[in-house]
Amino acid sequence: MFDLAVQYEGVINFGIGEPHLHTDRMIADRAYRDSLLGHTHYTANAGDPELRRALAEKLRRENGIDADPRGEIVVTTGAMEALYLAILCITDPGDEVLVADPGWVNYSNQISLTGVTPVPVPVTQETGFVLQPADLEQRCTPRTRAVILNTPANPTGTVYSREELDAIGVFARSRDLMVICDEVYERLLYGDARHHSLAANTDYSDRCITIFSFSKAYAMCGWRVGYAVGPEEIIRQMTKVHENVSACAPSISQRAAIHALQDDRFTRNMLDVYSVNRKLVVETLREIPGVTCVEPRGTFYAFPAIDLDAVAGLRAGKSVGGTAGASADASTDTAGGKAGGPHRTSRELALEILHRERLVTVPGSAFGARGEGYLRLSFASQTEVVEEGLQRLRRCLMG
Repeated sequence: MFDLAVQYEGVINFGIGEPHLHTDRMIADRAYRDSLLGHTHYTANAGDPELRRALAEKLRRENGIDADPRGEIVVTTGAMEALYLAILCITDPGDEVLVADPGWVNYSNQISLTGVTPVPVPVTQETGFVLQPADLEQRCTPRTRAVILNTPANPTGTVYSREELDAIGVFARSRDLMVICDEVYERLLYGDARHHSLAANTDYSDRCITIFSFSKAYAMCGWRVGYAVGPEEIIRQMTKVHENVSACAPSISQRAAIHALQDDRFTRNMLDVYSVNRKLVVETLREIPGVTCVEPRGTFYAFPAIDLDAVAGLRAGKSVGGTAGASADASTDTAGGKAGGPHRTSRELALEILHRERLVTVPGSAFGARGEGYLRLSFASQTEVVEEGLQRLRRCLMG
């Protein structure tokens, strides 16, 4: 979708998974001063000791996780490396890992790169896109080694309750599985949503590898700083592999992370904007016939279900929910067939939206077979950009 978008002018991107803001000036300025003071060399493989101490304090204060910074925390080149290291260090080729479907596409890709098999577990709109222990149990085999748990979740915006996490912890212990907890969106919460870490429960902390990032909450995607916390024997093995992959996370970026932890005003201000955007997105989507949308409680994504038959009927001038649409545009779309005509897949619809309205969305099928019929929309932009993008989407869906 991104590659196709470059051929057009005036594109609005609802696809990109990063904040629209630049890193806070305070963070950048202090990291720059640190670079002038000589923080431009390798750090310890596990990370700058000062950063690891600051992370241990943050984990204790905000997540309820007690971690020894000397052996239970590793700082990585983004959370993606932490995820890959975790998979490498707890599985062997031929093993299996359970992943939510729909779920972030890189989970299955990284699992497959290690010679391990990703096993999709369906999550549904009816259950709030929450992994159900019965579904996990049904797909568990003697080769299963772990389950990946994402909260707040990409692409669905799901935030797991403490009770839902504990249910997965009980399942993991009963099957002697590890749980890789991806919590990179932990600070992007709305309304009364609260973030909980499974590793905060000492009944399950010995089988949790929890992964965090500075990318989303601090608009630091390009700095590439993530970290993992877990049992010492696993974190030490992850650190060994990390040394052979990248030696250490960028030293200047680690200094920036230290400063980011000292002030969360930037994150609060960003959330104020995204809270407005979230409300705007959900209300607008729910006004479009054939579209339903579960209100995201976290992240900066909406994941609406699109009734493709209803949209096609609307465009053909049929009444859908009491609303009549305009006739379909007859131009050829980049997916083949007629723009505005009936669609078989969410990918075809996403391509038409880009072709007709210069709006990038991500087809739900990118996140697994169960994502078919959905689109993922990122509202991490200025409110006026989101408003314009939604008008383009409405215009395309309603003909």
